[in-house]
Amino acid sequence: MGVFNDDPTDDLLPPGENAVPLSNRSSEKTIFKEFGERWRIAKIDSLFYYAPGESYATFARTTFTPRFLEDVLANMTPSQREMAQKTCGNNKECKEDAANATLETNSKNKKDTEISSNASPNITVDVVFNVTVGEINSLNFTASDQDGDTVKVTLESILPDGATFDNNVYTWTPTNMDVVNISFLASDGKGGVAAADVAVNLCNCSGHGECLFDLLADGYELKQTFRIVQCNCSIEWEGDHCESDFDGCQDSPCTEGTNCTDVSPSEHIASGKAFHCSLCPPGTEESAGICLHIDECTEHTSGCEQNCTNSVGSFQCSCNDGYTLDKDGRSCNMSKKLDSECKKLKCEYGCREEGAGSFVCFCQSGYVLSADKTTCEDVDECAEKNGGCVHTCSNFVGGFNCSCNDGFQLMNDKKGCKLCPSGTWGKNCQRDCNCRDINTVCNETTGCAECPEGFRGGDCHEDIDECVTSDPCDKHANCSNTVGTFKCICAAGFTQFNATACQDLDECESDPCANGGVCENRDNAFSCACLAGYTGTNCETGMNGFDEKSLTFFVHPNEF
Repeated sequence: MGVFNDDPTDDLLPPGENAVPLSNRSSEKTIFKEFGERWRIAKIDSLFYYAPGESYATFARTTFTPRFLEDVLANMTPSQREMAQKTCGNNKECKEDAANATLETNSKNKKDTEISSNASPNITVDVVFNVTVGEINSLNFTASDQDGDTVKVTLESILPDGATFDNNVYTWTPTNMDVVNISFLASDGKGGVAAADVAVNLCNCSGHGECLFDLLADGYELKQTFRIVQCNCSIEWEGDHCESDFDGCQDSPCTEGTNCTDVSPSEHIASGKAFHCSLCPPGTEESAGICLHIDECTEHTSGCEQNCTNSVGSFQCSCNDGYTLDKDGRSCNMSKKLDSECKKLKCEYGCREEGAGSFVCFCQSGYVLSADKTTCEDVDECAEKNGGCVHTCSNFVGGFNCSCNDGFQLMNDKKGCKLCPSGTWGKNCQRDCNCRDINTVCNETTGCAECPEGFRGGDCHEDIDECVTSDPCDKHANCSNTVGTFKCICAAGFTQFNATACQDLDECESDPCANGGVCENRDNAFSCACLAGYTGTNCETGMNGFDEKSLTFFVHPNEF
């Protein structure tokens, strides 16, 4: 390219008929663009043969621009340019080497300065990530740089199954309890980095309990970055992860001599009981956790008409002299001789011989002879010292029995009462406490002591009828019980004042009195004082022959 004719003034001749040679004093940048680039051949003009896999494009670097001496010198300080001039004089090659060495040193120094003064980025993220198996859990964080540099955050740990990391949001739906580590790295592109490790608290209560993220499972410590947490299982489930049906029979809750049957979780919720106990064998009853023999004679349940003899698991009826036991095993039949004597004495029930030829009337079990010595009257055992019952005595014809208030059970003597055993409540202690919180106190009378407002019972499922227990509404409202609460419905003529009270409706606000009548509001009613010449409930009727000085009052009651 160019012209070789020993004339240095036209060496830099660009291609073309009318081209003008460049001055040999032109800058390197001008020579490159106006001379060198214009002599670049196109692909079609190439006469070269290329090896397999190579072509014109392999060698034609159309985007390359060399570093020009004038640019290098321009980036040097005056003192650096002066030093290069002293060292190299007019030797361009020397100047270029000196300038490049200086720029490399400057570039390195500048880079070192940038690195030393660069502030590392910051990552703001929760140090603990609480996650639940089977649920979507998200971890958000922010990354910033005080120098204003663009910060890129990468995930340094392995992404577990069910997890995604996108746009600085880590989303994870765990499917198991495999160990997972979470680490992030933030970089500002200038050598500044910041790392963040996130501890994982993993909960797996199998959908049957509450996650206790503040309590670690056995074998895990706070210093670890992956921890399993404890569960507070629902009453019908148990196990470290609430994975097993609660075994209601595990503590042998049933009376000795009976069988215990565990119930399903659904039945446990519905009934509030975790087990079923079979009944005590015939002739026995449950008392203090064991099946005790029933004394039918003492409890007046034998049905014996006259005499009763108790035995283990049974009893035997017998009759007084002169009577024979009926085939029903309980009734007594009078002999003909006694029947004749009893009729003479006019005995209401029966008679017996007392000494030779002497007969007296007597009464069947549970009755006493009246003052007339012939008729019988029921013994009210409860009338004297409450029949010996500690709580309630109930008399019935021919006998009585004792019972206990809610929260107590009858003692073996059938008269005393004792508090329900721990974990039981209600009438005769027949209900179990299965409170949601294992630390909740079981009240012997009402069940779980810390039930949500409006509920009570051993499992807090029993609605409290506030209308019966406390009558919360005022006298102008009717109480209507609802699940967990109640409503006060105001009577006609009253409006709601607050949740429990009603206030009188001022009927006079609607101006009900006609023809100048004066309205007076009254409790649940109003009255109109009519001007002379008018009558009617609302002074709506005119009348003839009236006394101008008279007023007529009509009271209009509302329906209550």
